[in-house]
Amino acid sequence: MRHDRYILIASVLIVAVILAGEAYIYTFDRDSTYSASSSMSDSGAGYRVGSGISSIYDVVVSYNGDFPAAKEYYVYYDDNYADVIEDVWHATGGKELNQEYYVSQMLCQLENRGICAKVLNASELRDMVLSGGERFKALIVVSGAFPDTVYSGNAADPIIQWIDAGGKLYWAGNLLGAYVSTVNGVVSVDGYEVLFFGPGSLNSSDTEKAYGEISDNGYFHALSLMSNSIRYSLNADALSVPHLMVGYSDGSYASAVLAQYGSGMICVVGGDYSNNQRADLVQIVASHICYSSVLVGSDGGEVTRGTETGIVPMAVDNSARYSVYIYFGGYYLEYARCFDYKGMSSG
Repeated sequence: MRHDRYILIASVLIVAVILAGEAYIYTFDRDSTYSASSSMSDSGAGYRVGSGISSIYDVVVSYNGDFPAAKEYYVYYDDNYADVIEDVWHATGGKELNQEYYVSQMLCQLENRGICAKVLNASELRDMVLSGGERFKALIVVSGAFPDTVYSGNAADPIIQWIDAGGKLYWAGNLLGAYVSTVNGVVSVDGYEVLFFGPGSLNSSDTEKAYGEISDNGYFHALSLMSNSIRYSLNADALSVPHLMVGYSDGSYASAVLAQYGSGMICVVGGDYSNNQRADLVQIVASHICYSSVLVGSDGGEVTRGTETGIVPMAVDNSARYSVYIYFGGYYLEYARCFDYKGMSSG
């Protein structure tokens, strides 16, 4: 009897700590605590960071070729439509990582990085992809399936045409294009890989984890990436288009791959739902890297109740696009902002 009482008390304390942590996350005023700004000159990328507390910061400068950053961000979520998400383990007292909770936390993480994303239901998603302006729009889908309003498994489908015309798709949750979601359930698609990157391009095996850090391009440490899940991920060896692998790899599959698709891009983040996966997904989105990105340079340090300035030296190509991503907190990110340039001009 006493043993059961101790278990009950411990469970109550765990739940209390979790709720207190969430209350802190939602009420902490990051905009009054942190600040970040950037400039571009013929000397390189300058930055200024400020913090009302003691915090570490990182500055990541990327060359992005001629690929423009998104200016509008959308998240697909419709609880009237079926999803294809595996049940995942969660801690005692913790909230289940279902799609609703995952999306709500993702929206908060995006907001901390300066991104206000609009949530679209299935009908609104169709309206968005048919409205034009694809080059400056990004869509995040974590349902594991496209809704039948934009996808049926054919090359002429609205979502495929949208990406091909310049849209940026960020995908997680299951095999890309393998399922069509409806209000009555899910329908499997035959030959789905052919619609995207070809046979053998997606990890449909039971291999779930990779343990090799992708260190050659520098983004693993520069962006403080964490997830090593490669289930459902892209096979770089099977890709015939320009692409960028970041995170972890087993030599073929990577935990995150950004690949060119027509005039647009598809980023596949591998694995079932996890906090690490979600952190990497929003970090990749917010940093504005793309399939052609090259890490020009990085800097970082600690700022304590004041400001710090610095510069990342570089030769600036006025015909190219760059992003300067500044974030605080390292792996436990608190605040971030990204600044885009074409040459030495903002935009």
